[in-house]
Amino acid sequence: MSRKRGALATKEQDIILELYGDNVSVEVIAEKLNRTVGPVKRFLADKSITKFSDSEMTDSGRLRQRLKTRPYWHEVMQHYDKEELEYFVCMWIELMQQFKGDVLATEELEIKEWLTVDILKNRLMRARQDSITEISKIQRQIDIEYAREDEHKNPDYIMSLEAQLNVARAAVSHFTNDQMKLQGQVKDIRKDLKAARSDRIKRVEDGRLSFVGLVKMLEDEETREHAGWEAELLSKAADRARTNFSESHIYDDNRIDNPIFNSDVSERMLKEEYEQDTKNREASVDCGSATTGQESTDNDHTETKET
Repeated sequence: MSRKRGALATKEQDIILELYGDNVSVEVIAEKLNRTVGPVKRFLADKSITKFSDSEMTDSGRLRQRLKTRPYWHEVMQHYDKEELEYFVCMWIELMQQFKGDVLATEELEIKEWLTVDILKNRLMRARQDSITEISKIQRQIDIEYAREDEHKNPDYIMSLEAQLNVARAAVSHFTNDQMKLQGQVKDIRKDLKAARSDRIKRVEDGRLSFVGLVKMLEDEETREHAGWEAELLSKAADRARTNFSESHIYDDNRIDNPIFNSDVSERMLKEEYEQDTKNREASVDCGSATTGQESTDNDHTETKET
């Protein structure tokens, strides 16, 4: 059966992104689309989508790969220029890292909307700055015209410049109002996602007041790792202190005693005494054997002399 030819349709591109994101091989994807492998590979190369092993890819790399498999990625690529697209990708990765990847589908769409509004806000700010620059240029030109002698002034040209100046000033005001509205939308989204610093501080404070709050606070990976590290450190410190205080100490009044005396200490002391007694007995036996051997040698010498 002959394979389909020509450019990939938008639906086919979406299928490639979805299947490739689910670790389906290029060959299987091409078979499902009734295509050769070449167009599928070229499409993935054009989108800069490459698979790496977990050991080769950083956390940011995995998130970047994940973003390019999302259903809305194709739409995002069509909406923004190169700089805006890179801004979207970087901020999406940082927000995902902030939320530790614990994001539901609706929350992910809120993050996408947040970044969309943020990019629109940036566009308005750039347009506003362009209008301010234009106002400065027009104002300088008006000043030059008014500085001319009366016979060299062009009233119609001056009126045209003033009209342009009023339009530019109105545009600045319009851009400012729109920017404030978008800023309000960003605040609402951030509030819904509980992404503000005050929300993090409140979560920590609530964790100190109740067990449920503590459990919620431990849902954060960094907090959980720090708590585990601190607990392990305290456990090792307690073990070291217990060992030190189980040893004999000389007090200020020259008394020797154990600050901690329990069954473990008693058992250890009895074991040490037993081992010491065993060593002493073995040493006594060795000394006795050596003495007996010396006496036998002396007796032999005496008998030899008498003979």
